[in-house]
Amino acid sequence: MSAPSTPETSGSNMPTPTAPPPPENTTITLDDAKGTFSSWTQTLKYKTGLGITPEEKKQYEAEQKISQCRKCEEYVNFNMHYSPTVVFMLQQIENLGEEIPRGTIPNQRPKTKTTN
Repeated sequence: MSAPSTPETSGSNMPTPTAPPPPENTTITLDDAKGTFSSWTQTLKYKTGLGITPEEKKQYEAEQKISQCRKCEEYVNFNMHYSPTVVFMLQQIENLGEEIPRGTIPNQRPKTKTTN
């Protein structure tokens, strides 16, 4: 009787899920704190509409879009390496002779309520 196939013995070159790496730097500097406060005040201005010009509003929305896209890419990469479910599904797809290139996973921005 043969041993059950595991990701290590199945011939798959997909990574086996492991624990995520620890955070690189958890020290907060004065510049980080100033940036966080500035970001918080910009968000408050945007949400309330007080003290923000139409140009600042457009700039804030553009920065938020870029930030959300970056986070989405980070989530996809994290899940492809560390989520047991996603890694298992990718291994099963690969076992069928197919492969999903990392750049082909579509990212969609969440629908957000806009204010006028």
